[in-house]
Amino acid sequence: MSKKYDLIIVGSGMAGLCCAKAALAKGLQVALLEAQMFGGLIINVNHLDPGLGDNECSGGADLAATWVSDLSDLGLDLMYEGAIGLDLTDGIELQTATETLRARALVVASGARLKRLGLPREEDLTGKGVSQCADCDGPMFHQQEVVVVGGGDSAAQEALVLAQFCSRVHWVHRGAELSARASLVQAAQANKKIEMYLQTEVVSLLGDDIITGVELKNSSLQTQTLPCQGFFAFVGLTPNVDWLCGQLTLSQSGGVLVSENLATSYPGIYAIGAVRDGFGGLLKDAMEDAQRVVHEVADQLGEDG
Repeated sequence: MSKKYDLIIVGSGMAGLCCAKAALAKGLQVALLEAQMFGGLIINVNHLDPGLGDNECSGGADLAATWVSDLSDLGLDLMYEGAIGLDLTDGIELQTATETLRARALVVASGARLKRLGLPREEDLTGKGVSQCADCDGPMFHQQEVVVVGGGDSAAQEALVLAQFCSRVHWVHRGAELSARASLVQAAQANKKIEMYLQTEVVSLLGDDIITGVELKNSSLQTQTLPCQGFFAFVGLTPNVDWLCGQLTLSQSGGVLVSENLATSYPGIYAIGAVRDGFGGLLKDAMEDAQRVVHEVADQLGEDG
C-alpha cells in the first residue's frame, strides 16, 4: 500500500528545507525526498552571508546539516532517495526506486545543476583538473594556474576564491561585458592575480589523463593556447526536471512554468527555487518562495478538508 502524506517535497536545497520547516509549523505531515546531498548547491559555499536568517553556521554544509537534524526532530520524514517518476492519472503519485508515495500536495524543489560547456572530453576530465566548486577544490591548485569561464556573479565569486590559492586566474567570458555585480567585477579587476579575457571562448580542453591547458578563440577568430592545471565553468544552471516525465509544463529554458502563486499546470503541484521558471537566483528568493508556497498549500488543504 502506498504511503500517504499531506505534502511531499522533492529536493532538499534551501528552498526545500525552508518549505519543510514552514509546512511542519503548520502541522502538516511532510516527506522530503533527496537523491544526493541534503542542502543542494549551498553545501559548496564555505562562507555564508551573516544576515541569513538565524544562521550561526560557518558554511553551507554546516547550515544544511543543522537544518536537516532539526527538521528530523520536528517529525519530518526524510527519504534518502529521489523521485524517479510522477503519475497524475489518479491524484499525485510519486515513484522512487523502492516504493510508491501519494500526496495531497507536491512541491517541486529539485533545483538545478551547473551547466557544462559541452566541450569534448569535459566529462572525462572531471575530477582531473575540471571542477565546478572553487571553495571545495581551490586549495588543490595552490600556486598553479586555472581558467574560470562565465560572466555572472558565480564566475566572479569563484575567480576571487581561486585567487586566494592560485598563482594566476584566467577569467574567460565570451561577451563584451560582464553581467556580474559591479562590486565583484571591481574586486576582480583590482586583484593582480586575475586576468580577464572578454569576447573570448574556450574551444577545447588539452591534456590526456589530466588537464594541461585550454585553447581559446577571440572575436577576431584568433586562437591561443593557455596552459593551466584547473578549469572551472560557471555558465548557468539546468533545472532538474527529468523525473517529472513530461507531466508539467516547462518553459523554453527548461524551468517549470508557474503562476503568480507558484502553482504549476497541475492542481496541487507547486514549484519553487531554481527549478522554476523566472527564479531570482538569490538565497533569499528561495526562502521567500518556500514561505509563499506553504501558505498556498495550507489554504488548499484546508479547503479540501
